[in-house]
Amino acid sequence: MRALNSVGLNPGHMVAVAFDGAANMSGKKGGVQALLKEHSANLIYVQCRSHLLQLALVRAAERCAPVKRVLAIINKLYAMFKHSPKRLAVLEGVQCAVDGTSHKLIQAGSTRWLSYDGSIAVVHKHYTAICLSLESIYADATDLSCDAGGLLLELRNVQTLHLICILQNIFQPLARLSRALQTKDANISTSVALIKATIKGIKDFSSEAVETDVAATLSKLKDAGVRMTDSDS
Repeated sequence: MRALNSVGLNPGHMVAVAFDGAANMSGKKGGVQALLKEHSANLIYVQCRSHLLQLALVRAAERCAPVKRVLAIINKLYAMFKHSPKRLAVLEGVQCAVDGTSHKLIQAGSTRWLSYDGSIAVVHKHYTAICLSLESIYADATDLSCDAGGLLLELRNVQTLHLICILQNIFQPLARLSRALQTKDANISTSVALIKATIKGIKDFSSEAVETDVAATLSKLKDAGVRMTDSDS
């Protein structure tokens, strides 16, 4: 409370607060919510809508085996490059050569907002560069060459590419909604309109856009010499 008072905030004047679902923040007995209610008995607590959206996304992903598999692959990729400056330098170099720019891989975490969208977006954008980097690591026959080879086999599967393109198209509108809900200008009216627009966008999901996306990536992979296999191989 001293910290609030030091910046001119009187807890007794608070009307509503919003936190994530962590017990130390939202707990009714020992959480920040409970401490604030000691000064403002009628304080309204609302769990962050953006955080709830992330939790819903996580639960939906866990119930869909193909999506769960793709997210597992992405997290393995993150671990492969994140913990080795040498492998990370290989990836960044290939990204710049193939795509003209580089982006760090993002871990798909169940508690971090927007991490699913960010992790998918980077892999989607640099799919060819990632495959070429894994080929290089596998060819070097280093400690993790077998792991690199396994990940390469996964990414060379057209079905994996197809799923990543689908997720890219589905996660983007959800990410836009999540970001909008976190802005200081968000209000009930605009939020409801955004939610309706997001639902409509997902319902109007176009498989043609995905197929065009897949075809463009396959063409880029072919030009780079990456040999893809179909889902039955």
